Amino acid sequence: MPMEKFLIAVSASLFLTGSVLAGEWQTYQNPRFGTAAEVPADFIAGDEPQNGDGLKFFDIDSDGEINVYGAFNVMGDDLASYRDFLVQIYKDGGWTVGQEDFGDTWFMVSAEREDRRLFLRVEHGAGCATELLHHIEFRYPADLQERWQPFIAHGSETLDGPCP
Repeated sequence: MPMEKFLIAVSASLFLTGSVLAGEWQTYQNPRFGTAAEVPADFIAGDEPQNGDGLKFFDIDSDGEINVYGAFNVMGDDLASYRDFLVQIYKDGGWTVGQEDFGDTWFMVSAEREDRRLFLRVEHGAGCATELLHHIEFRYPADLQERWQPFIAHGSETLDGPCP
């Protein structure tokens, strides 16, 4: 599926998955930053990192993962500068960035590398500064796009966190 069609499908399903899949999710909230999101209930949580910034959840059936975390805006600037910083990290890691989209309080990036896909959503609360940002990142096999689309839509929709 071309990246543009993928993003249109994810955007359209953002509004359709919340009530349909209720009960099949577990809520994770990071104790350090307060970043929260729902991930599939059958995904397995990894080890918490030493810095306590978030947690990875693994899908043993598809070799995919969801990473929910908070982070300070190391660029100390606006969202666009932070987005550009992350896009460059992905490109340096061999990812081909397919599309970027943004609003006043959020942005998303999608990318591909070999047979893997990546989707990232970053946001801050309305009325919050860009000092603390909340992230959800999905990495999964490209051939399982259909399986992962509801995970991406629902997880992105439920991403939330407080102001610092």
